[in-house]
Amino acid sequence: FCGGSGQGGGGDVRVLHVGPSNESELVLAYLCEGMYDGLSQLMGGTTERAMVLDNLELVFLLIDEHCDGGIILETDGGKLS
Repeated sequence: FCGGSGQGGGGDVRVLHVGPSNESELVLAYLCEGMYDGLSQLMGGTTERAMVLDNLELVFLLIDEHCDGGIILETDGGKLS
C-alpha cells in the first residue's frame, strides 16, 4: 500500500492495489505510487478522508483514468490528475 502517514505527506488515506500472484511487485508498487500521487495532487496536496469523500466523483474519475478492466492505462500521477 501507499500513502497515509507512512509516506510523510499529510493525510489518513491509503491506496491499496491487489494484483495476480504472477504480477511484478515493482509494477504494482509503481501503480500504487502513481495513484496516490494523483490523488494527492487532485486533493490539493493533502489526502484527508473527509476531503476524499466530499470529492468522491473526482476520485472515481481518477481510478477510471488509472486502469480499466485490469489493464493499466496510466501510472504517472501528474498525468492522472
